[in-house]
Amino acid sequence: MSSAYVVDANVVVKLFVGEELSDEARALLGRLALSEPDQFFAPDLLLAECANVLWKYVQFYGYDVEMARANLADLADLAIQTVPAVSLFREAFEIGYRLNIAVYDACYVALAESLGCSLVTADEPLVRRLAEEGLAVLYLGDLPSEQEGT
Repeated sequence: MSSAYVVDANVVVKLFVGEELSDEARALLGRLALSEPDQFFAPDLLLAECANVLWKYVQFYGYDVEMARANLADLADLAIQTVPAVSLFREAFEIGYRLNIAVYDACYVALAESLGCSLVTADEPLVRRLAEEGLAVLYLGDLPSEQEGT
């Protein structure tokens, strides 16, 4: 049986750059290849956020620009269902205001709430804040890695 998740840019970008929790991100998003794949959702701002992280890696950490371009092509091909941020930004503002979190992050929270599923993130402070409020959130580091198997 498949499950549904909202994933944020902290999770998705780990598919492309070797960071802590990259194995867990690959294992989670590898579920897209199952015969009954899990469903993954994100606000469409995910694409710009991931592109910005890749740009930073190129500009400041010597990441190969051609690799970043290839990563962007792969990102566009991922079967993550994007939802227009225009349908989320008002609720995201209210969530951001209420929880004192960035509206960017609150867009993912608003989407998860509207779909009735969990947000998966690698942002530990965000996980703690959302958990304090009883919101459905999963920390990427608590999920199995590729090495552990899924």
